[in-house]
Amino acid sequence: MVAAYNAVMEGRMSANRAAQYYKVNKKSLLRQTSGEIPINAHVGKGTVLSPIHEAELVGCIKLMADWGWGLTSDEVKNSVQDFVNHSKIETPFVNRQTGRDWLD
Repeated sequence: MVAAYNAVMEGRMSANRAAQYYKVNKKSLLRQTSGEIPINAHVGKGTVLSPIHEAELVGCIKLMADWGWGLTSDEVKNSVQDFVNHSKIETPFVNRQTGRDWLD
């Protein structure tokens, strides 16, 4: 999408041509090039934790797995709850505990 957006904004292609060439949704491209929505907009729910916090958690969980301490889903959720509580991060989690859909 970014390449198509750049092609249109730089005047190298029309939105229609860029959508076809880069195989992206024309309506989305038009909305982004008009400024109606930002180029970095994403569909769906936003993330709860920042990318930095998520990367830190993932790194710790992978390291534990590498050391032979793989975690169950419940242990991952408990680790996240501990991290959120220790870091004093505001979340929409009920009782500051992640739900089943958070892991998916």
